[in-house]
Amino acid sequence: MKNYSNFLHKHKVNQLKDVVNALRQELENSQFILVNKLQAMRAAIFMIKDLNAGNKIRLSEGKLTVNIGISLNTDKVVSSNIGSKKLINHTIIGDGVNATCIDL
Repeated sequence: MKNYSNFLHKHKVNQLKDVVNALRQELENSQFILVNKLQAMRAAIFMIKDLNAGNKIRLSEGKLTVNIGISLNTDKVVSSNIGSKKLINHTIIGDGVNATCIDL
């Protein structure tokens, strides 16, 4: 019975290590996603502030202002380079892109 007891103990310890490693990985992924979301929001705010400053200059020069809309989506997408040797474009594909591009 003692041999089985050691085996079961070792098995449970290995399972616990797997659970801890999975939780650690999930936490790291969550932190990575949170950082990316914050960076996306900061980039959007920066773009709006920069555009507003540029629009003030345009207005002082008698020019029309430029307006933009920014929307953020946290869905999963595929990002890749596509094309041929002569022309390569970077694109993002997925439902998250399509949902973000809805014109309000």
